[in-house]
Amino acid sequence: MSGGTLSVPDIPDLGMVRDGTKCAEEK
Repeated sequence: MSGGTLSVPDIPDLGMVRDGTKCAEEK
């Protein structure tokens, strides 16, 4: 995980995507 300002907006995006994939896989 490299990048300070670029990582900030990417964190929520990645979190939502990972959550969605995990939820879909669990279902």
